[in-house]
Parts: sequence; C-alpha cells; structure tokens
Amino acid sequence: MSSIARMFIVLNLLLTALVLGWASNLLEVDQSYKKQLADLQKSSDDVIADKNSEITLLNTEVSTQKEASGRRREQRDAAAAARDQFKSELELAREDSAQLSVTNDKFSQTIAGIDEGRKATQQKADQAMSDKAEAVDARREAESASKDAGDAKRAAEEELAAANRQIAALETTIAGLS
Repeated sequence: MSSIARMFIVLNLLLTALVLGWASNLLEVDQSYKKQLADLQKSSDDVIADKNSEITLLNTEVSTQKEASGRRREQRDAAAAARDQFKSELELAREDSAQLSVTNDKFSQTIAGIDEGRKATQQKADQAMSDKAEAVDARREAESASKDAGDAKRAAEEELAAANRQIAALETTIAGLS
C-alpha cells in the first residue's frame, strides 16, 4: 500500500481514535452531567420540599396572623364603637348635669325665696303675736277701766240715789216747814 494510503489509514485511525476518545469523553461528560442533574434534581426536590413545608408553615402563620389581625381589627372597631358610645353617653350626662345644675340653681333660688318668705312670715307672726299681746293687755286695761267705770257709775248712781233721797227728805222737811 502506498504511503499515502497508510498515512490516511493512520490518520483515519488517529481520527477514529480521536472521535472515539471525544465520543467517550462526551459520553462520560454526559453521564457526569446526568448524575449532577440527578443530584441537583434530588437536592432541588429536597430544597423544594423544604421550601414547600416552610411555605405551608408560613401560609399557616400568615392565616393565623390574618385571623389575629381580623380579631384585633374587630376588637379595635368594638373599642371604637364603645368609645363613641361612651362619648355620646358622656355628652348626654354633661347635658343632664347642665340641666340639673340649672334646675338646682332654680331650686336654690326658690328655696332662698321661700326662706325669705318664711322669715318675713315669721316676722309678721312675731309682730302679730306682739300686737296680740298688746291687744290682750289693752283689753285687760279696757276691761279694768270699764269695771272701774262701772263701779264708778254704780257709786255715782248710789250717790245720786242717796242725794235724791236726801232731796226728797229735804223737800219733805221743807214742805213740813211750810
């Protein structure tokens, strides 16, 4: 065979060996990548499973927090409603207090007026009692004076009767002398 053919055979053999080496290397790299892919897939699945469990836990925690937030919001709303109700009750109580204060002032004025009226009435009653006592004293004095006058009248009538008898006796004596 010719040297060119031998060279081509050697070259062909070298190229075949090269292609075979390259194919075997490629196959080995492919196997290595498949193994790495399987390992990565397994670790990725493990990480995904871990992350899914974390997501589940976090979702549970989120729902718990949402429920807690909802309860807090309801409590806040209930507290705000209670605060508003207390404010309105406070305003009503203040209005009632103001009305009661006005009523109390009116009662105080009325009581003061009644007290002044009572004092005036007491003064009038005291004056009336004093006037009554004076009137009783004046009546007693008048009765005493009337009794004295009656006694004086009787005494004067008795004196008149005695004088009339004396006159009659003197007239009888004058008539007897004449």
